[in-house]
Amino acid sequence: MSEVKIMGFSAEVRDKVLIACNRHCCICHKFCGTKMQLHHIQQRADGGDDSFENCIPLCFDCHSEMGKIDPHHPQGRQYSPRELMGHRDSWYQKVKNSSFTTHNTKICDEDKELFNKICGFFNDEIQSYLKEEILCQPFPHDLFYPLDNLIYKNKDPLFTFIDDKLESMKDTMMASVEKFIGCLCMYTFSVQNSNNNATNLWLVNHGWAKFPNKATLAQFEQDEKALAQSSREVWESYCTFVKDCRRIINS
Repeated sequence: MSEVKIMGFSAEVRDKVLIACNRHCCICHKFCGTKMQLHHIQQRADGGDDSFENCIPLCFDCHSEMGKIDPHHPQGRQYSPRELMGHRDSWYQKVKNSSFTTHNTKICDEDKELFNKICGFFNDEIQSYLKEEILCQPFPHDLFYPLDNLIYKNKDPLFTFIDDKLESMKDTMMASVEKFIGCLCMYTFSVQNSNNNATNLWLVNHGWAKFPNKATLAQFEQDEKALAQSSREVWESYCTFVKDCRRIINS
């Protein structure tokens, strides 16, 4: 059985942290149960201590992102201590202000309606592209506008589940949606004389862009892999959201 990995924090600090986060990841807000890591915001090698203030509870996936960026060849943006503290404090406050309803609570009609609305943003065409992982090919530039709109709507306080378990599931899915849209913005570009977008690698291979040097071409290949991975993650996250929410709503 997976257990919370002890990273030097005392039993008192561990208990306090796990209660404060309600065993959810402070970045993606996924419920983790025993599958958690207690991460030092400032590493002990850099003078960090084993205090409650220097701890952030994370899921395995988010913890794997900590510190893996090479500072000499950076790709992406590494989490700063200030950002980690902000994520943690925001989530702790959300837990503190929430009653965290039990799973046996009857789901209200408003939550059922919201679930159906969210599913509606993932239309058939979006589902097809995500399932088939064909974003290495050109796609309509407005294809994923519904997901942009979903991100915008998610900022509305009325776009919130009353049931806290459902809301936590939505938070987890939305983290992957936002990451995916970010990848689209970074790694795809307009195809000249068309209404399509494509990756740099596709543009080069089809003569729409100047052939780059070896290092740049390798970076284009990595960018396309990152986009494919993000597409896979958002599809898996959406499927998990739908399956788990349906079980709760129909229980």
